[in-house]
Amino acid sequence: PNQRRNKMANTQDLKNYLKMSDLTEGQSLKLLDAGEIKEVEFEDKKTKEMIKTKVLKFNVQIGGSMETKELTLNKLSVKSLEDSLGPDTDKWAGQTCLVESVKTVQFGEIKKMNILTLVAWDKDKS
Repeated sequence: PNQRRNKMANTQDLKNYLKMSDLTEGQSLKLLDAGEIKEVEFEDKKTKEMIKTKVLKFNVQIGGSMETKELTLNKLSVKSLEDSLGPDTDKWAGQTCLVESVKTVQFGEIKKMNILTLVAWDKDKS
C-alpha cells in the first residue's frame, strides 16, 4: 500500500524475451553467458511462407537491473561483436555492450536499426 514509485512503469519490464527493436539507443546491457544458437520459425509477411532460421540468443541484464532477460541478437549485432571479440562467444560472456541506432537499407528503404557494440574494447586483443 505505501510503496513508492521511483520511475514510470515500463511494459518492457513485463517481458522475459527481448528483440533488438525493444531496446533504445544509449542503453547498456551485459551479456551474462556465451549465448545459444537456436532454430526459430517465422512467417514471411509478404509470401506468408514459414521460414526456418538460426538465431543467437543471450541472457542479458539491462542497465543496472539485476533482472535477467533473453535477447535475440540481429545479424548486424552479431557481426559487430564478432569483429570486436572474435567468433568464440565464450569470450563474449561478461561483456558490457551499448545499443546504437544505425541507418540500414532494408528492401530498398532506409530504416533505423538497433545494434550492439562494445562499450570499450582493447584493439590490441583483436
